[in-house]
Amino acid sequence: MSRILIADDVEENRYMLQMLLTGHGHEVLVARNGAEALGMARAGKPDLILSDVLMPQMDGFELCRQCKCDDDLAGVPFVFYTATYTDPKDRDFGLSLGADRYLVKPLEPDCLMRLIREILDLDRGGVREPGGDVEEADYLRSHNEALIRKLEAKMAQLEEANGRLRQEVEERRQAETRLQRLHAAMENAVECVVISDVFGTVEYVNPAFEKSTGFSRYEMTGRSAGRGESAGEEEEFLRRLWNVSRTGGAERGQLQYSRADGQRIEFETVVSPIFDADGELTGYVSILRDITEKRKMEEQLRQAQKMEAIGTLAGGIAHDFNNILSIIFGYVDLLSAEVDEGSDAWQNLRAVLTACDRARNLVGQILTFSRKAERMLVPTDLCMLLKEDAKLLRAALPSTIQIRMRLGTPEEAMVLGDPVQLHQMILNLATNALHSMRQRGGLLEVALREVEVGEQEAQRHPDLAAGRFWLLAVSDTGTGMDEATAARIFEPFFTTKTPGEGTGLGLSVVHGIVQGHGGAIAVDSEVGRGSTFSVYLPVAETEGLPAWENDRASLPGGSERILFVDDEVRVADVGERMLRRFGYQVTTDLSGVAALETFRANPFAFDLVITDQTMPYLTGRDLAVEILGIRPDLPIILCTGFSPDVQEEEAVPGIRKVLIKPLSMKRLVLAVREVLDEQARKASRGRPGEADR
Repeated sequence: MSRILIADDVEENRYMLQMLLTGHGHEVLVARNGAEALGMARAGKPDLILSDVLMPQMDGFELCRQCKCDDDLAGVPFVFYTATYTDPKDRDFGLSLGADRYLVKPLEPDCLMRLIREILDLDRGGVREPGGDVEEADYLRSHNEALIRKLEAKMAQLEEANGRLRQEVEERRQAETRLQRLHAAMENAVECVVISDVFGTVEYVNPAFEKSTGFSRYEMTGRSAGRGESAGEEEEFLRRLWNVSRTGGAERGQLQYSRADGQRIEFETVVSPIFDADGELTGYVSILRDITEKRKMEEQLRQAQKMEAIGTLAGGIAHDFNNILSIIFGYVDLLSAEVDEGSDAWQNLRAVLTACDRARNLVGQILTFSRKAERMLVPTDLCMLLKEDAKLLRAALPSTIQIRMRLGTPEEAMVLGDPVQLHQMILNLATNALHSMRQRGGLLEVALREVEVGEQEAQRHPDLAAGRFWLLAVSDTGTGMDEATAARIFEPFFTTKTPGEGTGLGLSVVHGIVQGHGGAIAVDSEVGRGSTFSVYLPVAETEGLPAWENDRASLPGGSERILFVDDEVRVADVGERMLRRFGYQVTTDLSGVAALETFRANPFAFDLVITDQTMPYLTGRDLAVEILGIRPDLPIILCTGFSPDVQEEEAVPGIRKVLIKPLSMKRLVLAVREVLDEQARKASRGRPGEADR
């Protein structure tokens, strides 16, 4: 068993070495620094000294030098065991002082014990190498150099530590800046931000939430995030929080919320969990977007899409219906020309034409609606509109409400107006009256008469000038209105109906329509006695007779050659027969493709082409382009029942005239003669095809 002296200023190091050496059967002496170790060595010579380098009072280098200068201790094996002086120059300096080994911490325990045994065996065998003899000056120089190297290493470590500290400070500053920016972003965000703890209790709300809900952050802090919701909806909100905490992911959805003023709003929400550095759930962050207006706009869009679909359907129906009317008009025109004027048969045919004329006007209204084009004011019969709308209203009226029509006028009450808008005006007034009588029932009365508005009466209606007007009065026996309500009923969005029953636009639209037709509207109402809306519309002067009733004998004819194209067999047949009746030479084709082949076979065999627009494979417009490419001077008339690409009032390049179906004999013959005479005048001036240049 050997006696080993340990010198180390770190208690943990001394303890580990003591346990290791004692466990291998050695006697161990322990010193906390070099001075203490030197005293213990002189008091009782050890078999081996195991010393650290960096120690207070006396470091390991000085301890080794003192031992090697002491005659009694010079032969004791000396081992450096250090973790700080690791430079090769430090090792050389330590060995030059007479140390047997210079070991760098840490070493495996087995390796350390093997080296200690080797040193002890060498000492017992007398084979140890002699220690170095270092002069005082050399020692001091080498020792100072070692200290300087250690100081430089420490300075480098300190600089590195300072660098890390500066980096940490900068990172913390950047983190604080990011935190400030994040706070500013939440404070200025358009979306509502709510932060709550793990129980759903609000800890923070941003200004957007305060603005949307009317609740301040002081009112919300410490309360449930579902405060503004009903009990069932709050349970749904807490269920979502549970899903978030269970899955660890975001939960999306919509929430109905009650504002501070009781108004209901709708939020689109994203709830996400908040975890700390250890992965523990600490709360939730909720992003809420107010989609109340978006929902209203989506509803308006759905309504617009419905109206667009209805318009498309109406256009398709109008196209087919106009073809059917063209056939009826044509054959009745042909048949009426073969019977004596004034006979029973002639009277019957006249009734058919009257009905067809009404149907044509109705289809015209459908087309105006479906095209969504700029409204055109045309002579319109108010009597006819009121009778048609009365049929619609009677079908929708409950049995508790009666309708009475008092049209104390001639057969016609003509105004210059837009039929679609006038229909809308009548139906809006009637619907408003029906709503006021829905609970107790009553009487809806519609009256129309001609009145003369004088200067004095015109002063009571600022929108009117003196003159002749049709006075349309829509009366009901409903709940009526007080004076304050009656003064506001024409304001946009003002309504006395409960939410969901109306938009408040109906009467404001009526007011706009009446003003757009040069008229005025007034209301007379009393609570419990009902209301009367009086509409003044200017009387329109008309020629009186429909176009088809003019003298047939006065219609011009001709002998020109005409190519008539229509994919409806009956339309093509009646067109051919009407034109042949007035002397024209007519060739018919039932498709654009067939007509183009006929024309290419002999391009100069025709003086005029009349073609339908909507045909399979080759439309009338495309056929016109092909024909004009061969003969630019050839006049073309385009006919259409309804096509979004062709409007009667639009100039179609290369086409002389556009006719809207249904075609009566008079309209067709007059249009043909007009186009052919214009072509003849151009040819006589020597400028053929001028319209196409």
